[in-house]
Amino acid sequence: MTLFSLNSIKPNVPDSDSFWLAPDSNVIGNVEIQDLVSIWFGSTVRGDNDHISIGLGSNIQ
Repeated sequence: MTLFSLNSIKPNVPDSDSFWLAPDSNVIGNVEIQDLVSIWFGSTVRGDNDHISIGLGSNIQ
């Protein structure tokens, strides 16, 4: 999993291991991930202009 800061803003992820990010996924900047979220292979979520909230149990492909 690859979590990146952007303009010193880090992605916000749950403290537990209740989410899954594929090894080649990218989560960048002002992104909030809730429990039971999965972000699959090759996906990029980039919160550079606005906040992105990925809700409980969501699946990004």
